[in-house]
Amino acid sequence: MNVVYGLHPVAELLRSQVEVECIFLVEEPNEKQCELAQAAHKRGISVETLPREEFRQRFGPKAQGIVAYTAEVRTLAVDEWLDGLSARPDSLLLVLDKIQDPQNLGALLRTAEAAGVEGVAVSLHGSAPFTPVVYKASAGAVSHLRLTQAPSLNWLLEKLKAKGYWLAGADARKGEDYQQVKLAFPLALLLGSEGWGVRPLLLRRCDFLLRIPLYGKVNSLNVSVAGGILLFELRHCKR
Repeated sequence: MNVVYGLHPVAELLRSQVEVECIFLVEEPNEKQCELAQAAHKRGISVETLPREEFRQRFGPKAQGIVAYTAEVRTLAVDEWLDGLSARPDSLLLVLDKIQDPQNLGALLRTAEAAGVEGVAVSLHGSAPFTPVVYKASAGAVSHLRLTQAPSLNWLLEKLKAKGYWLAGADARKGEDYQQVKLAFPLALLLGSEGWGVRPLLLRRCDFLLRIPLYGKVNSLNVSVAGGILLFELRHCKR
């Protein structure tokens, strides 16, 4: 069972096709909480109201007065995920190699959905699991994305190339300024872990290595920030 808490994540959950088991609502809800409860009722989802203090003790102070219980985040089998890709000329994918911080993972998923990414592949081993923290950090975006967890990203990248996708890896050390690279589509953007970046074995499969030029004294960006910049810049390329 997965717990989704917070106004925006629950709202996105109710807009999606994800199965919701039940919703817990704080007593004397505000207008927004009432709207979400009504939306839940329309979907036939049970809504239970709890006294404010009991709600706080059970779910903590950051739940914003509403919590939903759902099945686990739905991910596709790798073959099904691959078969569903369009390989359109404007298709953009995101491949995440061992993103371990749940806040970063959630933020990247949120940005991917906002950028119109067709699918996201996450390494099965060494990545943060799809916990409630990831769901909340994604602002509910996980409900709208085609997700897969790949046991072997090396194998997955090989299959993407066979389907006609070009591969671009983020590499702050050896990459070229992304603004100077003429990219080809359909394209999969590969981002690596917070500490080590993309593994060398995977970088060797890439057609392009990209970096974001930095103008201050710091020598790196948070992976979710870097991913946001690159995804929207890549999307801008195909407008």
